[in-house]
Amino acid sequence: MAETDGDVAEHPNYQEDEATFSLFLREHTILTTVNNDNGNDNGDDDDSLLLEPITTVNKPPLHRRPCYPPHLQRVKNRHPYHPHQKTFLIEIPLSELVAWDAIRGTELARRATRNGMRYQELFCKVIDEVLEGMASTYPGGRNGTGGARRDAIDVLADQRRAQQEAHRANNGDNGDINGEDVNGPLGGGGLENDAAVRNAQNVNAAGGATEDLPPLLMRRYELRILPLKRPGALPPFDRQYIDGKDSQYASEEGVGEVQGVSLRRVRSQAIGSLVTVCGMIVRASDVKPACTV
Repeated sequence: MAETDGDVAEHPNYQEDEATFSLFLREHTILTTVNNDNGNDNGDDDDSLLLEPITTVNKPPLHRRPCYPPHLQRVKNRHPYHPHQKTFLIEIPLSELVAWDAIRGTELARRATRNGMRYQELFCKVIDEVLEGMASTYPGGRNGTGGARRDAIDVLADQRRAQQEAHRANNGDNGDINGEDVNGPLGGGGLENDAAVRNAQNVNAAGGATEDLPPLLMRRYELRILPLKRPGALPPFDRQYIDGKDSQYASEEGVGEVQGVSLRRVRSQAIGSLVTVCGMIVRASDVKPACTV
C-alpha cells in the first residue's frame, strides 16, 4: 500500500499495471536520426517508419520507430548485439513511461519509484509473457531449420522436464495416494484432508509451477529500471535522439542529470523504493561472482 500526495491510502491494482506496462512495451516509440538508422538490422525499411517534421533549422531528419519489439525479438532469438555478449540488458527509463502516456505512464512511474522491488518483478513477469507470445525468427537454429539458439539452460530444462514426466508416469503406475497420510510415516494430525494440502497435491500431480524451474533462472535478460530524468544508454536507447531542453530528460541540473541524495540521508523508509544516490567514487574493484553456470 502506498500513500498519495493527499495522504490518502492507495491500493495499487497490479493487474491493471501489468496491462498498462504490456501496452507500453508494444506501443512506445522513440526518435532516432536517419543516419543512425542506416546500419540497423531490424528489417525496417524507410517506408515503414514515420518521418518526423523538421521544426528547427539545425535539427537532423528523424525517424520515429518502435522501441521495445525489435529489442525483445533479439532476446527471443538469443541474437546478441556483440559476439561475446551472454546476457541481454533491458532498460526501462521511467521518463519514457511519462512520454508515452502523461496519465497512465506517470502514475505507473510513480508507483514503480515507491515500490521498486515489487514492480521490478511485475515488469519481468510482463516481459516473460510478451517473449512467450513471440515466435523466434533467428535464421540459423538447429540443423539450419530456424529457431532460437540453444544453450546450457535449454539442456538443463529438457532434463528437468524429462525427470518430471518420468516421475508422473511412475506415480500413475503406483496409483494415487488417497487415504495415505501426506505428512509421511510420522503422521501429521489428519492434514491429508486439508484443502490447501489437497490443492498442492493436485498442482504437483499436474506438473504445475511448483515443479517448474523458477522464472528467474530461465530469464536470459537483466532488467534495469532507470529513475526519472535519466536516459537509457544501451540498445535501443543508444540511438535515441534527445532534443536538449525540450526532451523528457531535461531538468534544472541539465539534460540527463538526476538529482540524488547523500548516502547518509537514506533511511529505513526508503526500503523497497528506487533511490538515486550521489557521491564520489574513490575506489572501484571487480566483483567476484559467487558461482558460474
